[in-house]
Amino acid sequence: MKNLIILIVLGVAGYFTYQYYIGPWLDGYAPAEPTQHEYLPPIPTECEGKGKNMADAIYGNDIGRVSFSQLNHATRTFQTCLKNAGFTDSDVNGTYDKIKDEVMGLTPGSSKGF
Repeated sequence: MKNLIILIVLGVAGYFTYQYYIGPWLDGYAPAEPTQHEYLPPIPTECEGKGKNMADAIYGNDIGRVSFSQLNHATRTFQTCLKNAGFTDSDVNGTYDKIKDEVMGLTPGSSKGF
């Protein structure tokens, strides 16, 4: 019983310590901003088919019908096309993330651009 009382007192002390000392200190920091997909350049027409293939491979891998090596091949083919079209590494990665988010249903308008 004595241990239970000590645990309760420590819990209450920890709660108030967080509320009055740690919590306000953290309020001054803004949360991390997610990647803004709207600032990415549009997918070139010569890469749209490869992008569609990659999107299909992402979806197929998610439901278990496409192997990881097939997904990797489709991804590398699409990324190489974007690099050849003049995209930077950041743009290539952002475009991949955008398509993956759309396929997985994490962003609205999942059929945009394809």
